[in-house]
Amino acid sequence: MARPSVLFVCVKNGGKSQIAAALMRRLGGVDVFSAGTAPGSALNAESEAAVAEVGASMSGEVPRPIDPTVLAGVDRVVVLGEEAVVDPVDGMRGPIETWITDEPSLRGIGAWTGCGWCATTSPPGWRGSTPNCWSPALVEP
Repeated sequence: MARPSVLFVCVKNGGKSQIAAALMRRLGGVDVFSAGTAPGSALNAESEAAVAEVGASMSGEVPRPIDPTVLAGVDRVVVLGEEAVVDPVDGMRGPIETWITDEPSLRGIGAWTGCGWCATTSPPGWRGSTPNCWSPALVEP
């Protein structure tokens, strides 16, 4: 049986989508991708520090654009925030859903403490506290 897969998307792919991907990777059992609709040039250092606080890592990651092959092939696409827009492509396996999230760029990632962001922005059905707020079972088709 194939592992479930998810693509997390935000605009710059330097903060929110990278945080979500790092937290999901920490749990394991899921193929995780992240991308941006208009990728920036670097990861947000505060985002890296925030995930490190809960034992996750963004090491080796860089902002990247959406790969149409990945977009079509994952079980679920999660768009984080209201700014990014992802259009479906032909042959998509999974749905695109948008999570209206807290916008850390408006108040600083430092205001996120102990993964409080995922506890307050996860949609209904996703567990709301570390370490279970990103449940692999919920990305299965």
